[in-house]
Formats: sequence, C-alpha cells, structure tokens
Amino acid sequence: MKGIVIFLVLLLGAWMAGAEYVWLCKVKNHCDGTPLSAQAPTLAERSATDSAGTTTGTEVSAPQPEPQPTPAANAPVGDALTASSTEPTRPVGAPSAAPRVAPQAAPTVIDLAGGASLTTRPLGFEPDAWQISDAAGGAEYVGELAEFLTSSPAIDVTVSGEYFVFESTPAISDNLGEARAAALKTALTDAGVAASRITVDSALLMDRSKKPGFTVAAEDFSDLVASRTVFFEPAAITASAGPELRGYAREVNRFLQRHRGASLRVTGHTDNTGEAGVNETLGLSRARHVAELLGTMGLPATRVRIGSRGQNEPVADNNTEAGRAANRRVEIQLDLGRR
Repeated sequence: MKGIVIFLVLLLGAWMAGAEYVWLCKVKNHCDGTPLSAQAPTLAERSATDSAGTTTGTEVSAPQPEPQPTPAANAPVGDALTASSTEPTRPVGAPSAAPRVAPQAAPTVIDLAGGASLTTRPLGFEPDAWQISDAAGGAEYVGELAEFLTSSPAIDVTVSGEYFVFESTPAISDNLGEARAAALKTALTDAGVAASRITVDSALLMDRSKKPGFTVAAEDFSDLVASRTVFFEPAAITASAGPELRGYAREVNRFLQRHRGASLRVTGHTDNTGEAGVNETLGLSRARHVAELLGTMGLPATRVRIGSRGQNEPVADNNTEAGRAANRRVEIQLDLGRR
C-alpha cells in the first residue's frame, strides 16, 4: 500500500512538470535557452499582464496614443489650431506673390475712318466720383476732345462712362458710368460743341487694374456731307431721280432728325447759253424741282433751302458740249449747322 502511494505522488509530480512545460514552451514560447526562472512569470505577473491588455497566444501591447504637437505661445486654439504652430513657408524656388498694383488711368482711343485714330491723355475717376476734376487733368482732357470735334464737324461721338458694379449710383442717373458721361457732355457743350453731336452711354468695367474713365466711339458723316449732283438736259427744268439719290435722301433724313441745326442746301446752275438773267431763273426752277423730289422721299420742306447761281459758277468749259452738259446741274449739300 505504501508503494502505491509513492507511485501516485511521483505520477502527480510528473504530470505537473509536463503541464508547466506545455505552459512555458508551447503557450508562452519561452523555451529559447533562457533559464526557466527568468522566463516563467508568476501567477500574479500573468494576471497583471492579462488585465493590462495582453491576449492568450502571441502577446500584443495595448495601442499607445500618438504624441501631440505642443502649441507655441499665442498659438490659435479650437478649429484654428493646426499641426504646426508656425506660418507655412514658401517652397524653395517658388515665385513670391506679385505686389498689388494701384489702378491706373488710361487714355481714350477714338477710332476714325480709314484706320486712323485719336488718342487722348489719360483720365480716370476715383471710386464713387463722377464729376470731372481739373486736378486730375479733366480740363486738358475736355480741351483735347473739344478741339477734335470742332475741327471735325462731320463727326459725332457716343461717350460711354466706365464704372464698377460695386460703385454707388447717384440719384441723377441709372448708374455711375452714365453720370460720368453726362458730366463730360456738359463740359464739351460748355466748350462750344453742339449737344446734338454727343450721345451719352455707360460701360461696365471688369478690369480692376484700371481707373474708370471713358470710351468714345466716333460716327463719321463725311460721306454724307459730300455734295450730290443732278444733271439736266438743255433748257430743261425737270430730271429723274435714281436709286442713288433715294438712298442719299434716307440717310440725310435720319441725320436731320437727330440734328435740329442741320439743313440741306439745293443750288441750281446753268451753262452760259442765253441771257444771264434768264439762266438765273432757270437755275432756281431746277433747284425747286429737286427740292420737290426730295420732299417725296421724306425730307421736310422746312429743312431744305433752295437757291440759284445761274451761269456764274461753271465747273467745266462752256465752249464744248461736254462742258456745257456738266454745267447744267443742281448741287445738293448737307449743311451741318455746327461749329
């Protein structure tokens, strides 16, 4: 009986040793040559390790929070706090920001017939300003335009005042550009230019590098001012009106409607055949006939002036038939009635 007890004790010891080996070598993987006393944790150590976040099998450390940047003094807080407390730096070689350029006044370029143009001195307005200031060169600018219009009586202009959408609107107009254009028109009429020659408009400006100024568009009536001629047979006081005369009459009528001071001069001429007094009357009859033709084309009789020069202003030699035919004529001339 005593021998059986001893055998059972030894068997229990062997079993406990085997269980310890399985725990250390198979479960904890500590059988790498290190003394077992250094490898095997105590039960208390295993409990502490498990509660700290390890799992059975391969040990996994609990995740550690990432280090956070330390804000510098006076650094922004809340949503404004960024990963770096310093200002962002420009990459090496990157171009620096262009400096802000103050808006500049620009000259006015007026395109004329035949590819010509007129360029004035610069003129620009400060924000919300619309009156023309002498201090900004306004007097010189107005003087240049007035001189140009006075020396070019066949040209009308449309003046468009430039403005930005954010500028205030004065009570005198629909927008600031129109107020600026009206101020320029007043200055030009004060300088002697007929108001009927100037149309006021406005132009919205998008380029903020410019100061608001003016755009000026010219309308040239030089071709309309050129005289037209109607020829007559010997001793005749009537003539036929062709399509060219009808087209001319339409353009003149539009011009007369816009310009109250303008009128049409119709002058009769003859060759030197016969007496001078008779030819004077013949020339007047021819002029009256042409004026009546123009009336049928829409031109008001009150805007047409007739006259006769008889045989006194020949344009060709009366000693030839061709010359006398050229002298039997009526000349139609648009009088602009302006300075």
